[in-house]
Amino acid sequence: MIERVTRRVVGLGIFMLLLGCFVGIAHADRIVLAPMAETPDPNSLGLSGLLTPYRHDNSFLWVRYASAQGIELELQRAALLPDPKTRYTFDVEYPLTFDFAGFPAIALGVRDLFGTGDEHGALYAVVSHSPIIPERLKPFLNHFRLTAGVGTGTMDGLFVGVQAKMLGSLTLSAELYRRQPNFGLNLPVVRGMSADLASINGTIYYGFSVHIVR
Repeated sequence: MIERVTRRVVGLGIFMLLLGCFVGIAHADRIVLAPMAETPDPNSLGLSGLLTPYRHDNSFLWVRYASAQGIELELQRAALLPDPKTRYTFDVEYPLTFDFAGFPAIALGVRDLFGTGDEHGALYAVVSHSPIIPERLKPFLNHFRLTAGVGTGTMDGLFVGVQAKMLGSLTLSAELYRRQPNFGLNLPVVRGMSADLASINGTIYYGFSVHIVR
């Protein structure tokens, strides 16, 4: 098992270094798992993944595209024990407003549109806002975002989260989603790519994020 995890880590590192030479700034559109209202840049393609060293087949992979109108289309691959079947889901998010001039971003979306995963067509509404950072915090904090939303079905009602980008570009994330606390760290490592570390339902994951803008 250790050899298998080591090979995956090395392969992931090589992939990140090669791809980082060709992409733009890394970007994520989730808090950890919960959605945000701020969709990726128009006409952009994103790729992110998470693996865990503790359960050798547990993994997430997301591929997302944002249209010129900001509509986000996302394909998720999830392989989680003890479920013997790898599940693929399709998500859609539609922005209603953008975070601008003191007004929050608002979006509507659906997770697992075709019911092939574990969220079974869950609908949600979400609001995200980045308040002005007080002067006394600017030496330590570059950006701060608050998110709150509500989802149907397996999204289990209310979810909330925060993201804080510190000096040095380290981003800290925390959320309460499906009644579970999740946490994340995101750190740029090469041009256009970042490394991720997350705690999801108490399990540690490591991974990557890339973002390609046309």
